[in-house]
Amino acid sequence: MASMEERGRKPVITYAGEPQVFRLLQNSLVHGLPQEEVEWRRSYGRPPRHVTLEATFEPCSEATLTDDMSTLVRRPCLHTFWTDCPDNETYKSSTRDSLQSWLAMLRQHNVVDWLVVVVEAADARSKANKLLPRSSVLDKVKADINSKHGDRCVTLLDPSKTDARSAGSLHNLLTKLRHFLLIGFNRVLVRFEDAMRSQREKRTSSNWSFGAYFPLQEELAFVFQQLGLCDEALVQYDELDALFTQFILNSCAGETPRWLEAFSQPVTEWHGLSVPASCSDAVRDAIRNQSVSLLAFRNYLYARQCVLLQALDRTAEIAQRTLNFLFNTINELRLMQLEIQPGGLACWAFGTCMNVLDICSEIPADTAAQEAVGVYTASLYDQARLKLYGLGELCGLLPGERSSSAQLHLMVTLSAGMGDSPAADKLKDALSSHDAFQNCYLELSELAMGTYKHMGRLRSARLVGRQLATFHLRLGQAAHAASLLTDALKTYQEEGWGQLTAQLLLQLAQCYQIMDDHQRYTQTCAMIAGREDVAQEARLQYAKQLVDIASTKQTRVVTSGDDLLLVRAVRLSEPDREPFPGARVEVVLDVESRLPVPLRLQSCHADVQLAEPPEQLSRNTSSASTSSSGSSRRDTGQRPDSPAALLGPADDRLQLEENIEYKQDKSLSAATLICRNMLRVLRRKDSQPSVGRRGQLPAGAFDVSLEQRDVTLQPGTNRLTLAGQMESPGSFVVQHLQFRCTSLDLMVELDRALRFTVKSSPHKVSLNKAEPDLLAGTVQQMTVAVACGSEPMTQASRLRLQCSRGLTVRRSDTTADQWVEQLELPLPPLAAFQTVTLPVSVLSQLAHVKDGVSLLHKVNIFCPWSSLPVEAELYFLLPFSVNFRLHTAQVRKFVQVMMHGLNTTAFELTQPSAVVINDAPVTLTSLNANAESVVVCSDRSVSYLWEMGLDEATPPVRAQFCVDYRAVDADSKQRFKFDFTVADYRTLFSVTCRMEPLKGAEFCRSGSICQLHVTVTQEDSCADLRAVMYEVLADQNMWAVCGRSSGVLNMGPDTRHSLQLEVMPLTGGFLPLPTVRLSRYIPANKEPANRLLNAGSGLPRLEPFAVGQVYSASRGQQVHVLAATAPGPASSATDSSLT
Repeated sequence: MASMEERGRKPVITYAGEPQVFRLLQNSLVHGLPQEEVEWRRSYGRPPRHVTLEATFEPCSEATLTDDMSTLVRRPCLHTFWTDCPDNETYKSSTRDSLQSWLAMLRQHNVVDWLVVVVEAADARSKANKLLPRSSVLDKVKADINSKHGDRCVTLLDPSKTDARSAGSLHNLLTKLRHFLLIGFNRVLVRFEDAMRSQREKRTSSNWSFGAYFPLQEELAFVFQQLGLCDEALVQYDELDALFTQFILNSCAGETPRWLEAFSQPVTEWHGLSVPASCSDAVRDAIRNQSVSLLAFRNYLYARQCVLLQALDRTAEIAQRTLNFLFNTINELRLMQLEIQPGGLACWAFGTCMNVLDICSEIPADTAAQEAVGVYTASLYDQARLKLYGLGELCGLLPGERSSSAQLHLMVTLSAGMGDSPAADKLKDALSSHDAFQNCYLELSELAMGTYKHMGRLRSARLVGRQLATFHLRLGQAAHAASLLTDALKTYQEEGWGQLTAQLLLQLAQCYQIMDDHQRYTQTCAMIAGREDVAQEARLQYAKQLVDIASTKQTRVVTSGDDLLLVRAVRLSEPDREPFPGARVEVVLDVESRLPVPLRLQSCHADVQLAEPPEQLSRNTSSASTSSSGSSRRDTGQRPDSPAALLGPADDRLQLEENIEYKQDKSLSAATLICRNMLRVLRRKDSQPSVGRRGQLPAGAFDVSLEQRDVTLQPGTNRLTLAGQMESPGSFVVQHLQFRCTSLDLMVELDRALRFTVKSSPHKVSLNKAEPDLLAGTVQQMTVAVACGSEPMTQASRLRLQCSRGLTVRRSDTTADQWVEQLELPLPPLAAFQTVTLPVSVLSQLAHVKDGVSLLHKVNIFCPWSSLPVEAELYFLLPFSVNFRLHTAQVRKFVQVMMHGLNTTAFELTQPSAVVINDAPVTLTSLNANAESVVVCSDRSVSYLWEMGLDEATPPVRAQFCVDYRAVDADSKQRFKFDFTVADYRTLFSVTCRMEPLKGAEFCRSGSICQLHVTVTQEDSCADLRAVMYEVLADQNMWAVCGRSSGVLNMGPDTRHSLQLEVMPLTGGFLPLPTVRLSRYIPANKEPANRLLNAGSGLPRLEPFAVGQVYSASRGQQVHVLAATAPGPASSATDSSLT
């Protein structure tokens, strides 16, 4: 609660004139002024602020007009004159003289902030003389004072009325009053700030005193607080705080000011900070008189800051500033070397922390401010705990100690200087007995740890827990201490604090020894003996204890050896050899022993766990892989089921799965990854054991293991070879190791597990070719390779090869066998992993493949060890390709057969022949040399030609072309046959074209019109042709057809038709003649009955003639066209000629 003096620090307004008039309005003015805020436009470029004005009214006198800038309190900021003069006669007789004398007194003291208020009755204006302007009392007042101050004269209607006019008049008066009060207050404040600033600039002089300066700036803070500007007031106290601290720091490096010696008196009271008791008027008076101690002054200054922070709703900042306040104050006491009772500062700090915590407890829960203040309240709890522990050491209140008479006297002295407050009472109660001290210390420790954990400051919580564990050890509660130390050990291990971890392990070993926990004590001994950051003597001590435990015959202890034994490398002794059932598997370990002494082991075991059963292994029972042409193919990439692989920790591997989502229109919506072991990977690590094994052993651990017996581990690196026989196939993982002593088992979990696969290797069969490519139509050599698996084949058996159609096979070791589609091969008994090859010959029939270069055949291999056949695909390349072509010379017909080589292998062709294989009356006359043999290959081709002997009838002709072929390096010949059909081969029309210039022109020139003469002759008069359509097709870059380029010729009795068309050559040179194309013209069917049968019969259509039915006699001819000449005399030119 604010003091009386603090409440009286309001701006003062004096009143003069008729006091009885003012007293009637005083209550209305006092309550009306703070109802509205007013904008305060400040000087020195500071931003404007909105303030609420309150004022104190006092009578005007000579004493109130004294210009004293040494204080800001009780200084008048505005002077008012009040009158209710009813008429002009009364004003002239008495009021004028009183007003003039009041104004003269103000001018004498250089006062410019004043206001004249004229109170009028309700009917005063109605009685005024309306004939004379400016005849009211207010007008007379304005006329008597200077006209430039007219705004400082205001009228107020009868305030006893409640009508709108009276209320408006009162509101206008309050507005004027706030305005002029703020102007006067600002003028006084500026003068006071200048005076205060000049005083502060004299702080280096010898006669300057902080005790005299402090009230000046504090009065400024009080004024700001009264105006509602608590942040401005807080700035003043922060400046005073910084100024005082700077003086103390400077005094340590130089001469101490005389005024600072007043603060150097011994501290006899250590009252904790208490808001608002610490900022009482008595302390303020003691500061003025310079009779206050440094501790009391600091309490007062910080208490005033706390009051302002609470007013600004910044309670969290109080807790934040408190820690700096504590440390700075203690540092200042140390620098000034003040005398204080031992433990007095601890009592003061404890009381301050507890009082600030009481302030912070008033913040509503579940708010942002409560979350913000949490991290600072945790530190305050921690500081209070530490100060209480220090007091316990001084007073002999720690567990296991008894207080002496001197310590009891000290407790009485400390209690006398604490003062009276809830925090002091709590501290007095804590120092009254061992039990009370213990309860208070445990309570503060739990609060500090809990708050630290809630705010996420886990390291600080672990530090408090470690100190609390020491306290529990003093109480003999080793179990509680071990729990706290274990929590701290987790954090230090995760963050890699080696020295802190070593210290905690020594304390834990002490706890477990007191608890008689043999298991955990052994584990802790192993961890201490294996740490290099532990002193050598301690390592040797605990290493000997560990060896003694391992060698004595007592209850077997199973503990983790991860900190004692480090596995540097783990691998198979023969990594390139794949183990099989019944084989001996050897694993080589490079183990580094961190023990400073040798350790004798009975045996060392490696747990072998089944990771994948044999049915899940990605391996077929039997396989045969061939390339596109029948060769064997091997995967050279690294397989996931390789004989041995190092894997990361099983718990740290992410099992990710792809998830694709689609929309209704089958378009991609989202692609995500799903982690199947999310709960295991993201589990809380602080919930895992820090002393003990990292993971639990799987079920059936060490049922199948590899071992080595009678091993002595020397300090440093040791190489161990663990061996065992694997009976069953599957994929196995070595993750855990066991080092067995007489009564101690050290369990080690590998960081990178070793995975190897034991496979029951199946029998394999493959069909391999001897040459890079297989050729169709020739004998090709191949081998059938049979590889025995892990199980031997004790009895002889047979393989059966079944070929697809067009492929035959026989054994290569004998020529007596016939070419067959199915062949059985004898298979001798085979030992494990033995391979045998069986040679065979294959022959693919040579067939014509349209637009193809290879033939595909399949071979199914039936094995005695499998019910399913093994399929092999064989691709045979064609040695050559064959096609034919029909040629026409007027009515004569010729058939050309062309053979193109497709392979680098050369083939010799002999005995070509072509015969008609149907009953067509056509003969084929060979035009080839029968005795000549030719060779074809990839860069050489051959053509054969026959002339067709035609009859009257021309049915389709089916013919067969035959030729003998053999490879140039082979002895046997093969016969190749090619069937083809020739239809519509009789010549029906012949077309002849001729180009001539127009009459009057001698040559064909570019850009000139020429005549194209076309003659169409019907060669077969028996053909039923009624109409033929012709089309002139010309290259648009060479010829332009003028007029019609197509038409229909009616085939009547005339067999010869001539056409003349106009064309224009577009360029000069030897140009090929335009092409004339003939088509069969079928006119539209005009019969209505047939329209329903054929929807397209209502339109004419064209049908092209087959190749050989139209003979173009002018194809290949050219015409010589001269270039266009410029206008002028005709120049000589060469004759145009047809070629």
